[in-house]
Amino acid sequence: MNNLSAADDSGLVDLIASFLGSDIDQQSSSSEPGRQISHSADDSLHAESEIGHDELSNPPVRVVVFSKDRPWQLQQLLRSMKLPPPNGQCQSNRRRVLRVDIYVIVHSSSEAFAKGYESVMHSIESRDNHGTREGWRVHFLCEWTGGHSMQNTNTLNQQSKSFSRILKYVLTRGDHNALDDNDMPGSLPRNTDESHQGVIMFLTDDCFLLEPLETILLCAIDSLTYRGSHASSSGTVFNFISRLHPGISWSQTRGIASPPPRNRFRFYSLSSCDGVYLYSRESASVEWNYPFDLSGGVYHRSDILSLLTAIEGNGGLMHPNVFELRCNQELRSNSSSIKLHLDCSRKPLSAIPTRPFVMILAVNRVQDVFKAPLASSPIAASVIRNGHCIDPSNTYDLLKLLDDEANLDLERYKTTLYTTSHIGDFFLSCQSCHQSPINIMNTVPPDQTVSSETNADHDALSPKLSVLIPVKRGPPESAAHAIISIMLQPFEKADKSFILNANSASHLLPIQIVIVDDRCKDGSINTMVTTAKNLVSLLKISLLVRDFRNNNQIRELDGEATAITVDIVPALRPGVAAALNHGLKYCLSDLVARMDADDIAAPNRLLTQLRFMRANPKFDVVGTSALLFSAQMKEETEKTFSSTLPYCDACHEIGVNSAQKCNVIGTSLLVSDPGFMSWSMLFSCAIPHPSVMFRKNAIEKNSGYDENITCCEDYDLWLRVTRNNCRSITSIPTVGLWHRKHSHSKSAMESANQKKEADMSSYKAMKLLLETSGRENDIVTIESVSTLRNPSRAQSIKDVDSAALLLQNIESAFIELNSQGLTLEEIDLVHLDADFRMAELAEKFLNESIAWKLWSERCPDQQLERLSLLCHSSFRKK
Repeated sequence: MNNLSAADDSGLVDLIASFLGSDIDQQSSSSEPGRQISHSADDSLHAESEIGHDELSNPPVRVVVFSKDRPWQLQQLLRSMKLPPPNGQCQSNRRRVLRVDIYVIVHSSSEAFAKGYESVMHSIESRDNHGTREGWRVHFLCEWTGGHSMQNTNTLNQQSKSFSRILKYVLTRGDHNALDDNDMPGSLPRNTDESHQGVIMFLTDDCFLLEPLETILLCAIDSLTYRGSHASSSGTVFNFISRLHPGISWSQTRGIASPPPRNRFRFYSLSSCDGVYLYSRESASVEWNYPFDLSGGVYHRSDILSLLTAIEGNGGLMHPNVFELRCNQELRSNSSSIKLHLDCSRKPLSAIPTRPFVMILAVNRVQDVFKAPLASSPIAASVIRNGHCIDPSNTYDLLKLLDDEANLDLERYKTTLYTTSHIGDFFLSCQSCHQSPINIMNTVPPDQTVSSETNADHDALSPKLSVLIPVKRGPPESAAHAIISIMLQPFEKADKSFILNANSASHLLPIQIVIVDDRCKDGSINTMVTTAKNLVSLLKISLLVRDFRNNNQIRELDGEATAITVDIVPALRPGVAAALNHGLKYCLSDLVARMDADDIAAPNRLLTQLRFMRANPKFDVVGTSALLFSAQMKEETEKTFSSTLPYCDACHEIGVNSAQKCNVIGTSLLVSDPGFMSWSMLFSCAIPHPSVMFRKNAIEKNSGYDENITCCEDYDLWLRVTRNNCRSITSIPTVGLWHRKHSHSKSAMESANQKKEADMSSYKAMKLLLETSGRENDIVTIESVSTLRNPSRAQSIKDVDSAALLLQNIESAFIELNSQGLTLEEIDLVHLDADFRMAELAEKFLNESIAWKLWSERCPDQQLERLSLLCHSSFRKK
């Protein structure tokens, strides 16, 4: 057995060890494989796969789960997978993964944990009659630990006692073969063609899923088969990292900032889900350049077999964490032993989901190879359960939760913002904690008394949500598509289908749509009303249309309750700010979502934002990421992808002649850290206006939109909101908006004025920031602000140097004034961002500027970057 030491690629070992932990223990594992159970999952794990497609995915999938001394956490992982029900209980037109083998490799260090694992296995076996879909199987492989055996276990022979033999078996065995001692391979399969080998997903028992396993697998399979225009037949994506998403900005395991390479992300549309983001690992660091990950990584099986061959002889299979370490070392070195089958230069891309898929509950440590840091939490470390005090850091305490049938509160995790994939919050479900769930639908829990306030809240004229849409021009077909995307939100599932059911309104989210007529002349508003009436005739729900322009009222399909109300109001004065202020007065709900008449709300946007706002009353504004698209189809390039627009089938069904295909030309990826977002707001509008949902009272407290501003009314408002509370605005890391770009959009027609107004809004905010902090604000000029916002605009060294000095001052003032509101992680992000902005300024005139000196002082470790810039500059002059 090879010992690990500081001599083994010390720089790489330090990087990977800091991710996994530190202080490598050289003790090897001596456990033996034991028992295998092949069966269906229990009924509590059943859930329809949220995939909408009528094709079938055929590549075989292996999911390998590593578990040691954490039976309850393993149970929660299996529960969160929501394994699909038998074929007869799911829709046949949905795309499916046909063959999935879930291998759970179990290690128990005591009899108590062995009994805990027995309980988990028996809980699955006892409900075997409910079944799961044909082709999906769960296998338990239990290591023999000498004296801690499980009951009724058939131990494999002594030749197969090591962890390495179990792992090799799981990775190389034939699909759905019976487990047999003689089946343990002595060599790897010769056929490593990707199309035959399928994919492998790795998970550890401290993971849990926020989406069904099948959803994640379909997304991963489609990502791994992506082929760029210059790619070989093997594709260009090496891995799908399910634990990452655009909201991750911090590495908990290393304790340093790890902002995503947002400007390098490229959206790739998938048939299996909303899509994924692709990026080159060469342009990334820390969390974003960790190629082999046992916590949610998905890979081509052929690549894993190549890695297995490369590391098999150097102790790489003695422990899961060492396996991860050795694979990362091999991938970094790209040694000759794997070049035949795996050349990372051929697969430079990684793929991540557009929203959170997997989280890691880092509340305890069970492995003894690396001392990985645990995640902290502002929530109380212990919980009371049936009179017992449960300390989640104590794995023996967690065994008590098996007897109590306690579960993690997955919905609470979904509505909590995390900027790291490793978390310390320990939330049990409402049944465990006796808390009431968030009720966002038009229902009252049966055990609650309906008060007069509740009656008012469920009145037809008291919607749970108002949607505010100013309309000056559509065009009409785009406006029709927009209102369809809003009206279908309460009915849809994640498969983007909608319900045509007469009983739909019984559990419906009541919505009020406020359309403000900002002197619209192209008929878009009439088209929106006609579209709404045609759509409700299919949905079999009630619609109330009230036109306050002429006091006209239309009611369609009367029912017990009005499901959707459309109010049309005239703007009193021209301009979008005036239209929004006037429309806001008609919004009956305190929660208001913004929308433009030429954009499309992404599936599930409103419900996701509404759940978040109900669960997080401290936030006043929440936005989402946006996809920028053009309906004018062009040939795909390295920077664009063609995609099908959401709800185009519904548009076609009711006769709306809107575009079905588009080119995705860009992404607007937001910061999820609220404190860092407030900092980012000083330089640009960090949130797409049509993507937000806000609290009406918070906007009114800040005097609403400034009607003197014609283009940047939203940017001015957000700056005022964050000035009073740096934690008032945030964003959910999910795609909530398809943002249309065309020649007659406001941003395209008024680009010059928009830049001027944005500079002025930023100027006023920076000047007030310095003044409030007691600093001299005469260094704030329009020229310095304009240069700081966009260094390419600088006309002279004086502009650059003024901007650099301004940056230093506002950085100090911002952190000082918000010291009570900013987290330590957010302060680090502010410093890192200021370093980046200083480097951008320094590049303009190089070592002739003060900015260059300040950059050198701030970032002494970037001397090579500065030398490279000087060399390139000298070469260009020649």
